[in-house]
Amino acid sequence: MISLSEVHKTCLHQKKPFVSRRLPMGAEIQTSVQNIANASTTGFVFAPFTSSSKKVFINPDIQFEGREVSQDIFSNPLAKAWSLPEVDDLYFATKDEHKTLVANAIALMKQSDISKIVLSRIMRREIDDSFNPTETFLKLCDRYPNAFVYILYHPDCGLWMGATPEQLLKIEDGVLHTVSLAGTKVDETTEWTEKEIVEQQIVTDFIADTLKRNELTPEVSKAKTVKAGAVMHLKSEIRAEVNPKTDINSLLTDLHPTPAVCGMPKKEAMQFIVSNEPHNRTYYTGFLGELGTNNSANLYVNLRCMQICKNSLALYLGGGITEDSDLEAEWIETENKAQTLLSVIEG
Repeated sequence: MISLSEVHKTCLHQKKPFVSRRLPMGAEIQTSVQNIANASTTGFVFAPFTSSSKKVFINPDIQFEGREVSQDIFSNPLAKAWSLPEVDDLYFATKDEHKTLVANAIALMKQSDISKIVLSRIMRREIDDSFNPTETFLKLCDRYPNAFVYILYHPDCGLWMGATPEQLLKIEDGVLHTVSLAGTKVDETTEWTEKEIVEQQIVTDFIADTLKRNELTPEVSKAKTVKAGAVMHLKSEIRAEVNPKTDINSLLTDLHPTPAVCGMPKKEAMQFIVSNEPHNRTYYTGFLGELGTNNSANLYVNLRCMQICKNSLALYLGGGITEDSDLEAEWIETENKAQTLLSVIEG
């Protein structure tokens, strides 16, 4: 039998697209390998935050479940070493730089109709030759049973890994399911602040209004507290019955990015992000998952994720900013969110 680590190592060496993922609630790990990258609009999709990066699809030639595979299924000659991608164009903002960015966003919101802007930064962690991406992926699977955990490589986007708590969209048997996930705290004994409650309600209202514009009738649950890694969020479940004329691609265009990862109003918040964040988010706060035919989908927002580079890890971190935000608290929020990955990488 061939280990999952050997499969990943070999695919990277041969530049073959692959994705291994574990659905929430203890499902088995599923792996897809594509021998040659090609153009497609269905399969496993890895979509960026904006159109400045390329949306990629993985349509498997090889599929298997579990943490190892038979040589009859995966017969490629095995690589002996990891060939991690080289990435040179990442910018790692300092604490002062990020706080200045947040302050500028607050100032704009106080003199405009923008109610929320989600801002991000990249944290760097150096690695050496002993770092094994597959081992980290498997540890994430074991640590976070309620998250969508993945490791993905494609020549057009590099090597990514994450454990996201947020479903963007699921359509199955004619029923659409999504969530409104926003607001962050660490201490479960503290009450939610008005800032966090308003932030989550903004997301809920946006999703419900978007579904209505697409001629769907949303049902929204009461917000509840859920744990996601080292932090807690407010979460509302949203469902709607899909009608035969629903266009999933049109719906995705309207829905993504939601205020949970962009802001509100979306156009103005997006303009501020693109113009002021010192880095390109690429696939952070994009979405990923299965996108099939006949209006079927199982997609997640790409949060709590990192890009794996030759000598370092780039952890993408963000938080929702309103005019009541505190600069130090917003910095601490990104540090807390980093613990989802760092507690596994450095633990």
